[in-house]
Amino acid sequence: MKKIDNKFLKYIFLIIASLALAVFFTGVQELKLGNAYQTVKPGNLIRNDKSIISDNFYESAKFENEFLQNIVITLTGSTSDKWSNENDKNDAKEVLKDVNQIKFFIENRKNNEIYTNTKSKSSDEFKSKESGYCNIDINFSNGEGLYIRNINNAIKQAKFDTNRFNGLWDDDNLSINMIYPKEPSEYSKDKYFYEGDLLNFYNDFKYNINIVNDLITTSIVSGAIGLLALILYSINKSKLFKKQYLKLSKIPIEIYIGFIYIAGYYSSMYFSYIPSITIKFAFILLVLMFISYVNTFNEKKNILKNSLIAKLYSYTKKLGINIKKNIKKIPLISRLIIIGISSIVVISFVMLILYTNWYWQNSKLTLVICILVPSCLISFIVLYFIKQIIYINEIIEGADKIKNGEVNHKIEIKGNNNFTVLAENINNISQGLDNAIEAKVKSERMKSELITNVSHDLKTPLTAIINYIGLIKKEENIQPDYLKDYVNILDKKSKRLKLLIDDLFEASKASSGNISFNIEKLDINQLLKQSIGENEEKLTKSNLDIKLKLPEEKVYINCDGKRMYRVFENLLSNISKYSLENTRVYIETKVVDDNVYIYMKNIASYELNFEADEISERFKRGDLSRNTEGSGLGLAIAKDLVELQQGEFNIEIEADLFKVELIFKKS
Repeated sequence: MKKIDNKFLKYIFLIIASLALAVFFTGVQELKLGNAYQTVKPGNLIRNDKSIISDNFYESAKFENEFLQNIVITLTGSTSDKWSNENDKNDAKEVLKDVNQIKFFIENRKNNEIYTNTKSKSSDEFKSKESGYCNIDINFSNGEGLYIRNINNAIKQAKFDTNRFNGLWDDDNLSINMIYPKEPSEYSKDKYFYEGDLLNFYNDFKYNINIVNDLITTSIVSGAIGLLALILYSINKSKLFKKQYLKLSKIPIEIYIGFIYIAGYYSSMYFSYIPSITIKFAFILLVLMFISYVNTFNEKKNILKNSLIAKLYSYTKKLGINIKKNIKKIPLISRLIIIGISSIVVISFVMLILYTNWYWQNSKLTLVICILVPSCLISFIVLYFIKQIIYINEIIEGADKIKNGEVNHKIEIKGNNNFTVLAENINNISQGLDNAIEAKVKSERMKSELITNVSHDLKTPLTAIINYIGLIKKEENIQPDYLKDYVNILDKKSKRLKLLIDDLFEASKASSGNISFNIEKLDINQLLKQSIGENEEKLTKSNLDIKLKLPEEKVYINCDGKRMYRVFENLLSNISKYSLENTRVYIETKVVDDNVYIYMKNIASYELNFEADEISERFKRGDLSRNTEGSGLGLAIAKDLVELQQGEFNIEIEADLFKVELIFKKS
């Protein structure tokens, strides 16, 4: 037996699914909108079981809306005071007098008028003596259209459409009782108007209840078949369309969707059964084939490339890019003028329309609009100016932050105008400045590394030179004698070179921050006294008079004792070398609020012809003749060590007065 092709099966499942689903949706539509369902749907029961169809004729909307309300209107007309015309009352009674299958009792409690086709004298007697399948009790006093329906001893409350009673429902004096048979009988007389209608409605209900049940069964079965066929169609991996059909992708996808939309639109309309199935079948088939066609593409984006929306988007995007590129070329003042002129034109046009169109003859409305439209346009212009001013302030604030050292700060780019260009230029300057600072930091780091490496490399041979000079000095018989002077000079200069290299090494570590600290709470006055004591020989040799002024109480700061001693040593050494002999040196400690201030003041022995910030640079010496033994690194080392301990190092120069100020947080 020849194996069935999967592609052929896919087509079969496609046809079955489309046809079955078309039958299903047609059945659902017929159940919702068709005449059969309108006949058998439930009436306006207040307490119902939410069923979609009524199994009993007397519970259907057909009975309630088309028969019951009509006969009730006639019954009320026979006795109600609202019918002022006696002829109308007589006509109503004439219609009702031959009604035999429907037993009724009407009572007007205002004038005690009773009308009935039974022998009962009161409503209670009517209810007790007369019997039937469906009993209906209507009391017009509730004003809401409510009535009681008793079908085979099952009591339910239902509701009329009171709008059809022309105010009769407000008659508090009127009550109606009716009894209906289970199945109406056939009458041959034409004058049995209501009884003939009752029989016709009943037969119509019985006929349509069968149709509705058949529709429900057909819809369920067709829906199940359609769903199963759709699943089998979906899991079948065969392709309905070959690759050569992909050239159809050049046709905009909106055309396919347009055809599907038209088919869908007509399939949603109500037609008779067969045409409705045909249209829905075509619609579902088109949808499934379109989905299959789309799935043929490996890359779904290829379908959208030639769509009208994609082309419109591409054109709009290019137009926007061109406008964005060229708008910067228009000066801001020109743009503001264009906005102003455009606003005037719009306002003038609106005013012209308002005063020439007959629709706006209402003067108050015209006045309101004449005020509202210009106000909106002016508000728009004002808001535009405010927005630009706010942006200018943001640019100014950003420039201030960059000026104050936040070189990484970026101003937010907004809009596409001259201010945008300004913000971009400032950001570019900030980036350039950041790069320059980074390059300088890198250069300084390389310098420090070079100095550190060179200093380290010089230490080993220099140590050897100093050791050998020491050994030569220990020799007793050095001839000729002047060689001893040479050895002493070598010893002195080599030791000075060692001191210079040590300072250089220390300065490099301090400036790069590559140095460890043991921060602890120290009495700065005690450390200062110790430093002065250990450097007293140098100070005394220069005939300097130290004037020390310290608080009586202990003053504590957080620092590294070893590093702070080096700071004081460098400063005191600097004083001993460069102070004028026989002068006084003032050293003072003060506590102001949470800060500790340390001052050292001395009179220089030479002219201070340099700036205060220059002297703390490396290799910078105040003695330009370099007659003293300084290395030019002492103040630089002291400054770096202070700042690395979260302190401040300041120098002030006034004539020949040299003043150093150290500031620390009090501990």
